[in-house]
Amino acid sequence: MQHKVSYLICVLIPTYNSSPFIGELLDSIIMQEGISIDDIQVVVTDDASQDNTLAVVENYKDKIPHLVIHKNKVNLGITKNVNSGLVQCTGKYCIAIGGDDILMPDRIASQLNWFANHPNGVLCSSGVEVFEHESGVVLGKYIDEDFLHHRGKYRIISQINQLASSRFMFDREKCQDMIFDERTPVVSDWLFYNEMLFRGEYGDTGKIGLRYRRHANNTTRSGDLTHYMDDRSSNG
Repeated sequence: MQHKVSYLICVLIPTYNSSPFIGELLDSIIMQEGISIDDIQVVVTDDASQDNTLAVVENYKDKIPHLVIHKNKVNLGITKNVNSGLVQCTGKYCIAIGGDDILMPDRIASQLNWFANHPNGVLCSSGVEVFEHESGVVLGKYIDEDFLHHRGKYRIISQINQLASSRFMFDREKCQDMIFDERTPVVSDWLFYNEMLFRGEYGDTGKIGLRYRRHANNTTRSGDLTHYMDDRSSNG
């Protein structure tokens, strides 16, 4: 797979019935500090939503100059949906973020600064603030100390839960042959980012870069293990 760079960074957004949230995410991309929106490609890949997700996204065409919108004809599930968007990303760096999460204002700039100081870097994490959608209450803040202090690849891999994969930025050029493994429909992000640990240097900005929204439709919150193990009709 040959990766042709056209933009500094791509924000890949897999969506499914994300109309209540997607506008807030897109606003957070537009409002990024320290980087021009002209340097950001936004790829929205929608998994046959049954709501007006794409209608909301269409309203941002004038605000986001490099906006790519793709809709799957049938629901593929999150892993295949992410891959359908990943092949359309042409940024040197990439963030894959759920349509219901929010970027902090300095998220992109702080991770780009980490890469600027780590020429062999392939994967940069950032901290996460988890909040309750219904109440707005912050449930906790999390910075992965293993990423921050470079405590070892195998220690990181052994973590059962690495929290939101949306916290990562990766160097697309250093892993242009990689896609999310479609044999693993729900933990493909865990495999994807852990494999990157062996492609180059990894680290963490030490800052909160993502607001992770907890709501009734999170697959990991539903308590239904059958639903959790089958990601069809789910993107978060």
